[in-house]
Amino acid sequence: MDFDQDNEDIVKGYDPLIMRRLVGFLKPYIVPVVFAVIALLVATAGELFVPVLLQRSVDDYLVVSWFRVSEKDMAVPDLHVLSGKKKPVLAGGYRYFHEKELASLTRVQKDRLAASGTLTEERFYLAKVSPETMPVLSDLGDSVLIDVEAGGRGTA
Repeated sequence: MDFDQDNEDIVKGYDPLIMRRLVGFLKPYIVPVVFAVIALLVATAGELFVPVLLQRSVDDYLVVSWFRVSEKDMAVPDLHVLSGKKKPVLAGGYRYFHEKELASLTRVQKDRLAASGTLTEERFYLAKVSPETMPVLSDLGDSVLIDVEAGGRGTA
């Protein structure tokens, strides 16, 4: 059999009359169709939310992202920007700041703090410890700090 494409009729892509007839067949099923469209939208939104949730979880809890400043150094003028932010995390004579909080400092302020030794590049993990979940570590205090540079040494 020989196929001759030159003799084929060109079919129109969209015909409103045909669409009107097809939608007419859906009238008895309008409730399930509406429910299916809503379910599709909710499922799509859920699928788009998963990467955002994972990114926030990794950035906030798995990445080393806490910096510390000695309590005596909190009087430095460049740190006044941080003092009014969230409730500070205090442990062992230090105040700990998440790197998101340090984003409000300018590069010049960060360089001045680094030059004076107030703010170092040393980073820490910071985790809440409750007696129910970690009874072994609960005697260290409310927060356990793990110094990454010192080979995972925990401090209170």
